[in-house]
Amino acid sequence: MYDKISDIRAGAGRHIFNLVNALKNTRDDVIVIHRDEKFSDRKIGKNIRLISLPIAGKGALKVLEFQLKANKFIREHIPEDYVINFSETSGFIYLFNKKHKTVTTYHHSHLEELKIFFRNAVHAPFELILQLPYFFSHVEQRFCMRRSDYILVDCETIKKDLVKSGIDKRKIKVINCTMKNENRIIKKNDRNPRLLFVGHLEPRKGVDILLNAMLKLRGISLDIVGRGYMKGYYEKFIKKNTLNNCIMHGFVSENEKEDFYKKASIFICPSRYEGFGLVILEAV
Repeated sequence: MYDKISDIRAGAGRHIFNLVNALKNTRDDVIVIHRDEKFSDRKIGKNIRLISLPIAGKGALKVLEFQLKANKFIREHIPEDYVINFSETSGFIYLFNKKHKTVTTYHHSHLEELKIFFRNAVHAPFELILQLPYFFSHVEQRFCMRRSDYILVDCETIKKDLVKSGIDKRKIKVINCTMKNENRIIKKNDRNPRLLFVGHLEPRKGVDILLNAMLKLRGISLDIVGRGYMKGYYEKFIKKNTLNNCIMHGFVSENEKEDFYKKASIFICPSRYEGFGLVILEAV
């Protein structure tokens, strides 16, 4: 079960999406529950049922509304012999769901995300209040880890972090991230080298580190692909320092993103913290 179909473009969503795809046409019946604008119930392939739950709330309220509706749907319509795979912040579902075996997909620590934000909050103090949900999601994350029967992680590093925090290593399973080999044709342009960043615009991703480096790299271009709450701050920094060689492209389609990878001379991942970092595989 995951929160939103469009989230498959992000690392966490892509990981769950790949897990579902791996179960296509197996002997197991798979039900995927997500939020959308209206209710729908349809089949994908021979054994996958995709259920959309309509959510009207905004911000953190839509997450809570989704959890409550999903819990009600699971209790009323999902047989007890199903194993439920949740995201790492589905605490209300865990609290009320007693009859199903549960598996949690865990991607990265929200506590580490909070630490990084507060160390760099000087960049966007007005965003502090928007980070309060991360505190509650950290508590919720810990609750989910301890209540879950099994935990799926995408790398050994995350497993070690969980074990260090007191989670029983016997219930943690590593399923590594993979990417389809696209056999890209790389077009090099040594006269006009281009750097590329792809990711969410937040302190954890380290875009501010990259922009400060660009102050000394005036002869090189930088393409920034992604969206996030730090977008306004980065735009002001670029304008203030006349970084005409830095271009922010916002959110792009998968095909457009692939074009950026093909045209880039060097891909940059300046993250302060990552769970796995799927963009590294995308860039290879």
